[in-house]
Amino acid sequence: MIYELAFDHRALKEWQKLGHTVREQFKKKLSERLINPRVPAAKLHGHTDRYKIKLRASGYRLVYQVIDEKVVLLVISVGKEKAATSITWQIPADILNLSSNPPRAGFLLPEIWRNTMKSTILLMVAAHRSITTRLRR
Repeated sequence: MIYELAFDHRALKEWQKLGHTVREQFKKKLSERLINPRVPAAKLHGHTDRYKIKLRASGYRLVYQVIDEKVVLLVISVGKEKAATSITWQIPADILNLSSNPPRAGFLLPEIWRNTMKSTILLMVAAHRSITTRLRR
């Protein structure tokens, strides 16, 4: 089964900022992952169904989540390793529920997020505050 590719709106912005060479390297690896998305060595610790693709030479990392119910590989973050990590921790799991906006055939763009943009931002702020509060204690 071949998965479809979707981007979070923030990840798409970062993707568009990447250089041509880095983007081509990610495309090559993503095409392999669309066929076999679950690579045990690339699994992110502490997250279910989240995986990474690392480009060691350039220091870039792409983080994606596998959504089996929708047969979608959702790119969550792209960037230098520290930036990609911080974005990954800020996304609450319930934001990734695509049931209200089922994916269409082909390349999915961030319009699936438009209806929930305000609630998404509020959830991210609330999640960030609760994590920060817990870390301070």
